[in-house]
Amino acid sequence: MTGLKKKILWFLVFMFAVLPIMAQKPKIADVFKLMPDSLMPYLSKNNRLDMIDFMEAKMKAEVTNMLEGTTVMTALTEDSLSVNMNERLRFDMRLTMLDSLVVEVAKTYIISEHQEEKVVQYFSTAWCPLSEPVAVTSSLSRRDEDVFAKPHF
Repeated sequence: MTGLKKKILWFLVFMFAVLPIMAQKPKIADVFKLMPDSLMPYLSKNNRLDMIDFMEAKMKAEVTNMLEGTTVMTALTEDSLSVNMNERLRFDMRLTMLDSLVVEVAKTYIISEHQEEKVVQYFSTAWCPLSEPVAVTSSLSRRDEDVFAKPHF
């Protein structure tokens, strides 16, 4: 065999070995479609499918949820998404590699303009819980921290 034929053969062997591995990693849109309704109780599966379709069509991904409010998907990539459920709740998801591929779900409750609380939970890609929800401490804006640091007398 000539050198060029060997290179082509090794390239083909490599591609056939790597392509199945790459094809196994799901996209966040596929995981979002299969998400249990209990994680977003007032957003139906059809609402989720519509938002994905709107984002892929480069349209505003806005739907009317079951509470007659507006829910908007603000970001969608291959491994993450963000949904504003309403003006006080943001739902973020991302695929991340820990011991295996897991889904990180973060619900951010917006308390005020300067304060929010985030609750994070991890799931397998088949939506089996891997952890209990963990509340991340409330965040205060830098301005509030400065006010609290000043002496009051």
